[in-house]
Amino acid sequence: MTITGLPIFLEELFFSVLLTFLISIFYRFLINQNELKELKARMKEKQEKAKELIKTNPQEANRITGETLALTNKQFRMTMKPMLLTLIVVGLILPVMADMYGDKISSIENNMGNITLDGKNYTLQLTAGKLSLDNIECNIPCNGQTIGGYNWNIILEDGKVKFSRVVVLLPFSLPYFQNDFGWLMWYIILSIPLGQLFRKLMGAEI
Repeated sequence: MTITGLPIFLEELFFSVLLTFLISIFYRFLINQNELKELKARMKEKQEKAKELIKTNPQEANRITGETLALTNKQFRMTMKPMLLTLIVVGLILPVMADMYGDKISSIENNMGNITLDGKNYTLQLTAGKLSLDNIECNIPCNGQTIGGYNWNIILEDGKVKFSRVVVLLPFSLPYFQNDFGWLMWYIILSIPLGQLFRKLMGAEI
């Protein structure tokens, strides 16, 4: 069940746009962009200078490296405020998204259990590795089992049945990721390019 009535992958796209746009605003207006650009240029210059001197004058190279570290600390202090605001906002929103889109777990007693998926209650029965869910049956682990309009990966974990929603299903497999994404991986995949796009459009440095 979604807030907007859109499929979850589209609703997450909407939330990701809003969230990354807000975070980009933090970095754009809470940091002196001109000062940060100058600071990065000085750091790059000193790093290149230290690299040139490392063989001919190691003491001078070490001194310049120390100055570079001091500039790095200054950069960290400049980005501290938007970083903290970002952690607060993400820390408030992600748990809400996890509650809406995340894993659902049912305890099993005497081979029976109950679970609510997208506002609908289901009665579970687990017998010899076979899971019965209303008129649905599958052998655990059940990968890509369709329930209520969504695919779910279902496993038995610590005596409980865990339902993991498939938010995006690709027609091909990716190394390490296979071909299905849950809500969190989909959010990460969306937020990285969106963040880079918004920062570029706003001229925001990090």
